[in-house]
Amino acid sequence: LYAGFGVILGHNFPFYLKFKGGKGVACTGGMVLAVFPIVAPVSMGLFLVISAVTKYVSLGSIIGLISVFVQVVGIITVPMGIRAEFYIVTACFTILGVWQHRANIRRLANGTENKIGAKKKEQK
Repeated sequence: LYAGFGVILGHNFPFYLKFKGGKGVACTGGMVLAVFPIVAPVSMGLFLVISAVTKYVSLGSIIGLISVFVQVVGIITVPMGIRAEFYIVTACFTILGVWQHRANIRRLANGTENKIGAKKKEQK
């Protein structure tokens, strides 16, 4: 879990790009597949369905990230000794993923987010 979180941090904040990277969704998806394989089909399925129906990849990514945390807390049985730490680290990468989408969330709220297949709108 810590190694996966390190990969996500390295993707989001690479030093060789002056700490300006991606949003970490693909890295999170790979980490979820490795650490929580029982959770992966639902979260990735939600991502695909929401992205396909709404044509907003960012919305699918956000819902998929949040669903990982909800499933981990609600479905995964974690030994008592590491439960709090497990939930905290999972919450950290979920919050980080949603935080990295803050500009997308603003555009979704304003109705200016780009849809799949649509021409990009000019930013003012």
